[in-house]
Amino acid sequence: RDGGKDFIHHTRFDNLHIMPADAALGELQPKLEAKYKINKLREALNEVDGYDEIFLDTPPAFNIYTLSALIAADRCLIPFDCDDFSRRAL
Repeated sequence: RDGGKDFIHHTRFDNLHIMPADAALGELQPKLEAKYKINKLREALNEVDGYDEIFLDTPPAFNIYTLSALIAADRCLIPFDCDDFSRRAL
């Protein structure tokens, strides 16, 4: 739908918009995995115009959403705690 613009919300900050997730994504995951829709996010983001940067916040698990975001991304930022366990896991 219109490059996703129906789902984009303005914030009180200039030039900052958000597109929140929905609880229905949990039900969508098995369907995306079964139909090999791993590139759908990249394709959808290519249709969104008017943004210099798009940041994707993924769940802290390696699943289809995280993998789709990594495929769609040009760069990756991974925040983590600086304890020894977190550094080794990273």
